[in-house]
Amino acid sequence: MLNVRYAFLIGLLAGCANIIPHFGPVVGAIPAIVMALMETGSFASVLVITISFVVIQIFDHLFISHMIELKNIHMHPIVVFMVIFAGGYLMGALGMFIGVLLAGIVKVTIAELVWSFKHYRIFERTPHSTPH
Repeated sequence: MLNVRYAFLIGLLAGCANIIPHFGPVVGAIPAIVMALMETGSFASVLVITISFVVIQIFDHLFISHMIELKNIHMHPIVVFMVIFAGGYLMGALGMFIGVLLAGIVKVTIAELVWSFKHYRIFERTPHSTPH
């Protein structure tokens, strides 16, 4: 739509980078902006591409990511942000990719275990019955 060379590859890279919340969209937009500058040399095309990425990311954040991350897993955005920083510090870019996923898995696992212990009473002692 924006008449950028290698649009499919740039879109694929942007989609993969979008896995990293908050930082991925910027990383995904950079190749498209660089390619537009190399092709046209005009900042008008850079502005159009930047606005397109911003609009797409706003739509993604408001409708898609918000429903998946915040509604289903019930993770606060600040927790997501801290997990991204911790993952980046510990494992670099790979940690940023998998940090939110692992945090979601841990949170859901703990919630399920707590629910199970409360409802199934696995560790509760049964009182001994007295013989008559």
